[in-house]
Amino acid sequence: MLPGIYVGQVRSALALDVLDGSPQPFTAAGEGLAEPARAAEVWLFGDEINAIDDPTVILDVAGVASREGRVFPFDGRLTIGRNRSLPPGDPALPGVNPLCKQRIVSPIPIELTLVEGGSLLLRVDPRPWFTNVDFSQLERVTDEPPLYQFRDDSTGEPERALYEGFRARLGVYSFEWRNVR
Repeated sequence: MLPGIYVGQVRSALALDVLDGSPQPFTAAGEGLAEPARAAEVWLFGDEINAIDDPTVILDVAGVASREGRVFPFDGRLTIGRNRSLPPGDPALPGVNPLCKQRIVSPIPIELTLVEGGSLLLRVDPRPWFTNVDFSQLERVTDEPPLYQFRDDSTGEPERALYEGFRARLGVYSFEWRNVR
């Protein structure tokens, strides 16, 4: 931990079912300092934050969207690897857009103070993921039954909108500190 920069961290992985409203605990305890926290981060990666070709599915979605009387059954599995890397704007600065930055949602505004014996609750609201998605632009992969699919890249508008919605720092992720004592 970096005092003055980070006041707490939970370093274990957590696969969330965002449609399940019950608490889903981290697999390991975190550590922290009893200081106010003003910003948080969510790291979205598999085994290695800097892996260029990480096959870990970070977001697995399926559902039915409707708009203006049209229905769009959909699914998609998103990874964050070479398919999300951003080219440098200047060839003289090849490391200006490291892939790890695509895997970190930050800063997420928070207002909490850690206390020994408490627990951190992370809430994820999936509704904003889809706010800017135009489902009519998704590729239709089957007719019977109809199914539309998000590709695992950011070349299309719906894919970009879902990816950016998933990585939004506002409205998606929220943190709460619960004092146990």
